[in-house]
Amino acid sequence: MNLDIALSWYAYPFNAKQWDALACAIGERLIALGLDAGEKRYQGDTHALIQTGDFAVAQCCGIDAWRYQSRVKPIGLPLFAGADDAGFYASVVLTRADSPLASLGKDEIYDQILSGKARFAVNQRYSWSGSLVARQELGYPPSSIWQSWPETGGHRASVDWLVAGRADVVLLDEFSWGFMKQSGDFAADAIAVIGRTGGMPRCPFVVPRHRPEVEEAVRSVLADLQWETLGIKGFSFAEPEFWLDAFATAAKELGIRTIEDASC
Repeated sequence: MNLDIALSWYAYPFNAKQWDALACAIGERLIALGLDAGEKRYQGDTHALIQTGDFAVAQCCGIDAWRYQSRVKPIGLPLFAGADDAGFYASVVLTRADSPLASLGKDEIYDQILSGKARFAVNQRYSWSGSLVARQELGYPPSSIWQSWPETGGHRASVDWLVAGRADVVLLDEFSWGFMKQSGDFAADAIAVIGRTGGMPRCPFVVPRHRPEVEEAVRSVLADLQWETLGIKGFSFAEPEFWLDAFATAAKELGIRTIEDASC
C-alpha cells in the first residue's frame, strides 16, 4: 500500500496544482529512496489519515500533533519567503470592512463576541488558529460558549461566511489569509484586519511515530526542500518538543486531552 503525502493545509483552488506538483516531487524522491510512497497529493481527511499511521508525511495543526502524539511525530516546517524563520505564527482577527465592527479595536471586538452582540464562527472546533486560540484570547470562557460557536468547515469557508454576512467575526491563520489574498476570488479590501492574536508554533510536517525508516527517508527529502511557486524557501527541522510543550500548556488551560486520554 502506498504511503500517502498529505499537504493540503494551504492548498486552495488557485494554487492546488503547485501543491500537487510538490507532493508528486516528494513522492518520487521517497520512491527513489526505496519507500513505498504515493505520487499524488492526498486530498481526503488529514485528521483521519494521521491517526492510522499509514502515511509518509502530512502537515497538520500543532494542536493535532499534540493530541495524536502517540501516533505522529512533528519534525519540522516549511519556511516561507517574507516570513520569519523562528517557526511561529498568529491568527488575524477579521470582520467585514463595511461593518460597524471595523472601527473597533481588537479588545472591543472580543467584548462584542462575549456579549453575543457579534456573531463569531470558527473554522473547525479543534483548530488552533481558527477556534481554540479564540478561547485563549477571550480569557477562557466556559466550554458551552465555545461549543455554541458555529463551524464554517474551513478557513476559506470562514471568509465566505463573512462576505455572505453569516458571521461578523472570524479568526484565520495568517498564512492561510496570505494565500487567500493571492487567489483573487474575493475583494481583499472588503475584509478588515482588526488585529493579530498571540503566537504559537506553526503547523508542522509530521511523520508516523513508530516508522523510523519513513522518518529517515522523509528527513532526507525535506532537507533541501525549496518550491519557489509556493514561496517555500527551505525547510526547518525542530525537536518534537517545540510543538508538544507549547500545546501541552495550552491544552491544559483549555481542558483539551490527547486522543488516548479522551477515550478513557
